[in-house]
Amino acid sequence: MVQRLSPLSYLGALGVLAVHSLLATAQDMPLSQVLIEGDGWKLVAKDFKTPWALAADRAGNVYVGDPENNRIDRVDLDGKVATFARLNDVRGLALSGKQLLFAAQPADVSIRALDAGAKIAWEAQLKSGAWHVAAAPSGVIYASVPAEQAVYALAPDGKHRKVADNIGRPAGLAFWPDAGTLAVADAAGKHVLAYRVEKDGSLTCREGYATLRLVPGQKVSGATSVMADAAGRLYVATPLGVQVFDPTGRMSGVVLKPADDLLAAIAFGGPAGDTLYALCGAKLFARKTKAKGLVLPDKP
Repeated sequence: MVQRLSPLSYLGALGVLAVHSLLATAQDMPLSQVLIEGDGWKLVAKDFKTPWALAADRAGNVYVGDPENNRIDRVDLDGKVATFARLNDVRGLALSGKQLLFAAQPADVSIRALDAGAKIAWEAQLKSGAWHVAAAPSGVIYASVPAEQAVYALAPDGKHRKVADNIGRPAGLAFWPDAGTLAVADAAGKHVLAYRVEKDGSLTCREGYATLRLVPGQKVSGATSVMADAAGRLYVATPLGVQVFDPTGRMSGVVLKPADDLLAAIAFGGPAGDTLYALCGAKLFARKTKAKGLVLPDKP
């Protein structure tokens, strides 16, 4: 079995010959390896006000954070929508390996975790509101804090520390398959940044992993969400659509938005984990793909 390398494995100081060898083995990943010809976006649900966050559990059910309605909705495998929890100002969602649903609530300056019964199982507070979260197999939660241009790491006991800064507007966090690299999309810049995740939870070796395409005349990406698939491709929600990059940071292509509205969040879900969901405007859309979403291990 060939072991997949994280993006920083390509970017590390490996020597000229080693780098050339690695890049030579990296196969091109065109968008045709993701999209199914003739199968486009389909409307799943529209009973939202301002949906902003998406996450999927291991069964493929999708959770939608609707901040102005102060709730989290659950969309099951049959497309049925039901209120999962009443929670204020949910802007970011992430599932942990233990299937706790973490919610970033900037208005409350809080991050809370809900169990399967929608009961609060964990919570922590920061000085400034977090807008996006990512759960590591180690139990550490990473949160982007745009007001501080920073990313924080929160330990299981709630203690937190700043682990990255000087990011224009961090907008979306995602791990790659080995959970050893964290991607951070910069909405106020034009790059997706990659950080090495150290054993103590700190982030090091900052690199400009991928350059995002910009709307003509704009100088910032306006990125809103980022995720990785099981093959190590990275997906970034932007005003142009879903921009897809291979593990080396080369662009595979752009999946057009399902509607001419704000593309707020993306996630893989569905029973086989191969359905790409997108929150666009006040609606949830989905399309089948050839790719599969990333499922991180329960433990490091």
